[in-house]
Amino acid sequence: MSFLLRKLWLAPAALCWGAGALVASAAEPPPAWRCLSAMAWQREQEFQKPANEEQAFRNGPFDLPVIPDPGPRAAFLPWVVTGVSAEVKARLVEGVRHLHALDDTAAERCFRDAARLDAKCAAAWLGLAIANEKLPSRALYFLDQGATAAEGSPEAAWYSLYRAFFQTVQPRDLSDRLNTLADGIEATQKTGKPLPGALAMALRYRMLASHVSGLPVKNLEAADAQLLAWTKLPGGDILLPYTVLLWTKTDPARASARVEALVQKWPQPAMQRLAADPLLAAGNLPGAMSHLEAAYQAKEPYQAVALETPGQIQQKWDRGAALAWTLYHSGAAASALDTASSLLGQARKPGFTGLEAVDDDPYGIYLEGVKLRAQLMMATGDWAGLAAWMQEITTNSDGLVQKLHSQYFGMLAAAGSGQREALVKLRPALKQTADLVQATPYLNRHGPLAIRMVRGADAFADLCQGRVSPFLKDVVDVPAVVLAPKVAAAGAKDGAIAMLEEALVKQPGSKPVLAALESLKTSSTAQTSAAGTDAAAAAVEAKNGTLAPLAPALALPDKNGSIVDLTAYRGRPVLVIFFLGGGCPHCVEQLQKFRPHVPSYHLAGISLLTISTDPVSDLALTLGGKSELDPDLPFQILSDSGLGTFKAWKCHDDFLNKPMHGTFLLDGEGRVLWSDISHDPYVQAGYLLGECRRLLKVGGG
Repeated sequence: MSFLLRKLWLAPAALCWGAGALVASAAEPPPAWRCLSAMAWQREQEFQKPANEEQAFRNGPFDLPVIPDPGPRAAFLPWVVTGVSAEVKARLVEGVRHLHALDDTAAERCFRDAARLDAKCAAAWLGLAIANEKLPSRALYFLDQGATAAEGSPEAAWYSLYRAFFQTVQPRDLSDRLNTLADGIEATQKTGKPLPGALAMALRYRMLASHVSGLPVKNLEAADAQLLAWTKLPGGDILLPYTVLLWTKTDPARASARVEALVQKWPQPAMQRLAADPLLAAGNLPGAMSHLEAAYQAKEPYQAVALETPGQIQQKWDRGAALAWTLYHSGAAASALDTASSLLGQARKPGFTGLEAVDDDPYGIYLEGVKLRAQLMMATGDWAGLAAWMQEITTNSDGLVQKLHSQYFGMLAAAGSGQREALVKLRPALKQTADLVQATPYLNRHGPLAIRMVRGADAFADLCQGRVSPFLKDVVDVPAVVLAPKVAAAGAKDGAIAMLEEALVKQPGSKPVLAALESLKTSSTAQTSAAGTDAAAAAVEAKNGTLAPLAPALALPDKNGSIVDLTAYRGRPVLVIFFLGGGCPHCVEQLQKFRPHVPSYHLAGISLLTISTDPVSDLALTLGGKSELDPDLPFQILSDSGLGTFKAWKCHDDFLNKPMHGTFLLDGEGRVLWSDISHDPYVQAGYLLGECRRLLKVGGG
């Protein structure tokens, strides 16, 4: 999922804004339509074109979709699909519907199933490529898979257009490339009777180009009239999201009027999230909150064990973050903090180097969660709580980027609470960490951020002592309602007022911002509390649904044939590892990686339970075929040769019809706090131990 959009699009639910040259924008919750986009290019260098289907679908989807009767929606297929069965066509129709509903994962599931049923279906492979707009190398793999079938087919022109689109990632501006793609799609419709579904896809890319460039869609009224006309045709209701998206930035009131029709027809989480954006932009915070709560609480399909893909995890986090900001702006600061705290319970799986050093992406959900909660703590004046929390994170940090952030916020907390001794102590440590980030080869791309954080921490410390630093623009992730009163106290009252007025433009109706602005305009010398909670807003509580789903049942035989039931582990956490038997060398490596850490897991109160595809008769020999491997591993091995439990726990690729590796952390209530399901086993045993401790503490395990 792209984080470049944080620089391209401004989320109306944001808490922090800049004011001219005084303060630069802080990190903000992404808009709902981010998942629509083809904009993860800055991450593209991390990926290579897959060599086979197993690599292409390393992160899923793995479950077969449930396909409803497509009915008249077939009228809105972008392609003339011929020579396929009704079963395949139904999946193509459903996949296109999910594309328009901003759900790439569900779309990919449908197109993958269509390709499974008919590997020569060019439209299925084309749909897979479109559902992977964010990963050009992966999309090109799918185009290659369908290239032979596309020759001479109605989809051949589409293949050429998308291949050009994905192969020109670097040389051209993205908005130009999106418009070029739209032009090409429209050109394919010049001969013969044009397909409304194809023209709707072209308009989709024009809207994306508009959001990237900041320029309105050309002939906006005509585009709107065409959209509305299409929605009245049989099956045209799949385009309802675009009738809202088209006006969200330019005319939020107009977009807001179309929200109810959208969610009544398509009430899934992505649509609820999209519906909130124009309401937020129009200042209708209660209305937006109802949709955000619905989006946050809704259970995704296939969520029996865990959110299956990284994209789904990110979307869940985005919805919770947007809800937290909206609660804050409504005046319910305590509920906002509760929501932010619950988001920190999300699992994290950062990247590893060859030395197994671990660090976190500054825009990944863990550090975004830290920033979110830290900003809310600053906004509510809890400097002491922020300082204590940052000290805990710094002490237990696994990586330099984590430590950089915790030390930065620790300095802000010391400055905000007037703790000069702590400030003097923390400053050299922050500078040292920033230098290490710049000097570490796999982290030096974060060097500019590290430099900015050192300057920003110094500038905030100066501001708290009544001096406006020329580096105030480098203060990141500090709410405007915190900065503005300090800027005013330092003698720049007009700048502080401008800062808050800009914040109010970005989020109309924000009670804390209005209160701070009124205080400054009336020349009050007392700093207004940023919490701004009134009785009505305090009644609005975040219904923080359990992010961790219950694990399925598990009752399997051990090497003696005795049945071991998962309920025997209730009351204590357990790490469950699914592996592909003693004949899988990768599984041997995985269990040997975990073996030396077992005593540490036990000291943390965590039991280990492994599930093998080997039959009971072979369990005693599992991993014992070579002298260097000890068959008496210090954890229990159970047999699931029938794969029933593998399937129940989603450790099975239904498309390739083969079991997969899975690792799950369960708390004492049997809820899944962390999971990894893939064709590759998870081998970072040491890191996972620390993550287990963190999640069990966060979750109260």
